[in-house]
Amino acid sequence: MAPTLAQSQHNLIRDMLTDGGFTNAEIATAARCSARAVRRIRQRLDCFGATRAPPNGGGRPRDITPPMLSALFERLIEKPDMYLEEMAVFLFDEFDTLVTASTIGRTLRRAA
Repeated sequence: MAPTLAQSQHNLIRDMLTDGGFTNAEIATAARCSARAVRRIRQRLDCFGATRAPPNGGGRPRDITPPMLSALFERLIEKPDMYLEEMAVFLFDEFDTLVTASTIGRTLRRAA
């Protein structure tokens, strides 16, 4: 597997691609990489607007989204003595999403 290009190489390739007038082979020679790497970076610039692809989100999506959490915090300001089960009912009524009490507890601990 080929070594990862340094950030300086990415910057040089990006600048030469945006200036135009250079072939892939000329850019590859100047940046000391392969013409294939230049083609990939050109595609990423067209697709993502950057020389590197954005990172893929890993893991399972959260059950309680940020809007749900902010609504729950607002509700807890009004009624701070709610049980976890009451919070689950509130989230179901407001967002039509079933969330377990343990998930709410973990989320509140993580947010604190």
